[in-house]
Amino acid sequence: MLTISQIRNGRNYMTRHLSANDYYAEGERVTGYWPGDGATKLGLSGDVSPEQVEALRSNRHPGTGERLTPRRGKVEFHDVTFSAPKSVSIAAIVGGDTRIVEAFRESTDFALKQLEQESMVRVRGGAMNQTESVRRTGNVIAAVFQHDSSRLLDPQLHAHMVLANASFDQASGRWLALQPRQMMEATRSRIRRLVHEDLASRIEKLGYQVRWDGENFRIRGIDRNLETLFSERAQQRVRFEQRYRDLFGSAPTKRRVEQFVKEGKSSATKRFKEEYRERLGVSASNQQVVAFVKDWRSSKLKEISTAEVRRWQQAKLTRTARQLLQTVIKAARTQTEQVSQSVVNPTAERNTSSLELQRPNEPNHSKERLIEKARDQMKSAAVVSRDAAKSVASKVASTVSAQLKSKPDKSVETAARRRVRVSRSEVLRRMRFGMQVQAACKGYHRGLVASRMRMALRR
Repeated sequence: MLTISQIRNGRNYMTRHLSANDYYAEGERVTGYWPGDGATKLGLSGDVSPEQVEALRSNRHPGTGERLTPRRGKVEFHDVTFSAPKSVSIAAIVGGDTRIVEAFRESTDFALKQLEQESMVRVRGGAMNQTESVRRTGNVIAAVFQHDSSRLLDPQLHAHMVLANASFDQASGRWLALQPRQMMEATRSRIRRLVHEDLASRIEKLGYQVRWDGENFRIRGIDRNLETLFSERAQQRVRFEQRYRDLFGSAPTKRRVEQFVKEGKSSATKRFKEEYRERLGVSASNQQVVAFVKDWRSSKLKEISTAEVRRWQQAKLTRTARQLLQTVIKAARTQTEQVSQSVVNPTAERNTSSLELQRPNEPNHSKERLIEKARDQMKSAAVVSRDAAKSVASKVASTVSAQLKSKPDKSVETAARRRVRVSRSEVLRRMRFGMQVQAACKGYHRGLVASRMRMALRR
């Protein structure tokens, strides 16, 4: 999930939310870092400090204190939140696979680069003074804070990419206000999909198998019931919808549900009283307010330590669920180790998965035999990592090329001349196989493996 929200009153936003350790343990802090070209242009690097964030909020240069953009807008920050799928968070936080945490950070940096490509500023000079023309800048000032739990202490691996409302315009040589419209549109149409695919690819490289559901994915083997167990916010939505139906006789709108989930107790109470009077014509009693306004979004951080949160999360698991989770993680680690060994020493054992082709000086090396042998070996190559598959594909291609250039046997040449024209279905089959091999050479080898398995089963 990738969402963008605007912060109009960002005073103490860093100390109260961003650097608070996953919304709990007020004494523990999360350290942010400065990626992106915009931060580099300002000389920002290393850890994020409250003074630097406050300077940007006040439209001042964090180094010199000078005014940054010509005018200070109402929007102080753009908070882009990138959240991992629930199954990924469970494997990383509850399962303890720290490799996923690092992979998520790398994917967050990838997401920021995609956002930077869509950064724009408004062009106001000359004849364009009264227009809405924009110009691409390709840089943002971003502070990234990575968290691993929700306010309700569920495992939720997510990152806040807090963008200052400024971007450097190379054409005018000035810092101007960031125009987020194109960035938001690109997020809905393109960036969200690219970021999800990037994270899924990194998860697969760690040995996991993923299953796609539209633009979202989940780790195979992690039960949906386990995801529901650690989705307290989703359960709150279900409980609220049921209370709403019981009281008003109809289902709430999606917007109404989100309002209740995001609002604090006072705002939720006020909204309920107004809605009750409008729908039923009378005022709600205190007992009705108490019965309806619960599960609200608390702004008070829970003062417990990280270790206590981890123990609480582990205690929610049954013995069977814990064993299944560890089995999935262990299988992923084993798969990664096997791939690493095959890459380090791919010719340690010469068996049926050997990558050796027929030598060019062997007789009767017809084109058909070479292609068939290449197919078999690409099947074996597809089980290794993507990097290894690229290397294998290169070796196969070079060897086949050398063999085809060598002088063939005369009997083979004569047989080739007598070959009858192939059918249309055979042409299509060979074309599809060529496309699969090309995809495998680029690292997408699963389609080739599946195709070869289906063909073997038909035979």
